[in-house]
Parts: sequence; C-alpha cells; structure tokens
Amino acid sequence: YDDRPIPHIDWESFYSVCAPKVLGAINLHMAILGKNVNSFCLVSSLAAMLGNAGQCSYAAANSFLDGLAHFRKSKGLVAASVDFGPFEDFGFLADKPQVRGLISRMGTNFVPKHFALKAMENALVMGLVQVGVFDIDWQRWLSQMRFGEVPDKLKTIVANLKENKDGAISTRIDIFKELDLAAPSE
Repeated sequence: YDDRPIPHIDWESFYSVCAPKVLGAINLHMAILGKNVNSFCLVSSLAAMLGNAGQCSYAAANSFLDGLAHFRKSKGLVAASVDFGPFEDFGFLADKPQVRGLISRMGTNFVPKHFALKAMENALVMGLVQVGVFDIDWQRWLSQMRFGEVPDKLKTIVANLKENKDGAISTRIDIFKELDLAAPSE
C-alpha cells in the first residue's frame, strides 16, 4: 500500500495502488463476457464513497470497481459492488492495532465478518448495483472535517445530527441487526 497526500502522488505510485484492482476487475469482466453467470460481485471500499485522507489512489481504484458494476448493469449484465468499511476480525488492518485505534477514534467502527458476508449475499440476491456496508459514528467522523467543511453528499446527515439533541440520526437503521435477521430473499 502507498498512502500519500494528493500533491505527492506520481504515476508510479498511483499505478501501483490502482492496477491490481482495476486490471483484475477488467480481466474478470472480459473473461466472463458472453457467458451465463448468475453473479458478479466486486469488493470495494468505504474510501470510494467517502474518501480517506492520504488514500486518493485507493479511493480511485475502488471507485473504478463501483463504476464497472454500474457499467455492467447498464448493459444488462449482473453486477454488484459492495463498499465495505474496515473489517473487524480479518483483512488488511487485522494485524495493525495502531491504525485500527486511529480509525476507531475518528468514528469509523469495524464490520464483523458475518455481517459483511450477509450484506454481500443480500446485495446479490436483491440485485443492488452498489451498496455501502459500514458503521460510522457520524458526529465524531464529521468533527474530523478540516475547516468545518462538510461535503455536499453529507449535508443531510449533518442536518439530522443538528436536529437531535442526543446526536442520533433520526433516520438511522441498525443495519447490522437488520442484516442478521433478514432472510436472503428480503
């Protein structure tokens, strides 16, 4: 991995981060074109939906996966892209306690493996093109925004936070409980 702020990104760095995901997804897409497949699921990241400091190349690679899923769907092909938050008990951060601590302090909670697998299954069964699966303490996460700037796509969340004295988002659904209880047909 090669985390760098945008001014320090060069082509070699960008390519080294993006190539595995982008080329792997393109190769898979091309290999199954014209074949009868019943599912095509890409594992993307929360970074594609919300960004992450120093990870513009990683966010771009995962955004490509999301775009490929939308492209496939627009052509009548099966596709899903699941944008996961950090995993609780496996994955890249599993053996990085300092990074895990930083992520937690910033308001991003970890997704348990069984919820991740259930979310992926449900995305495929429901025919969703793109879905985000993450658990965020929005008040804490938004407090990390530089200079108090809130991206347009998050302004509804901020408005809901301001309306609630306890900081809870009024429209929040405990998605993990819902996923755990839901049958794949739901």
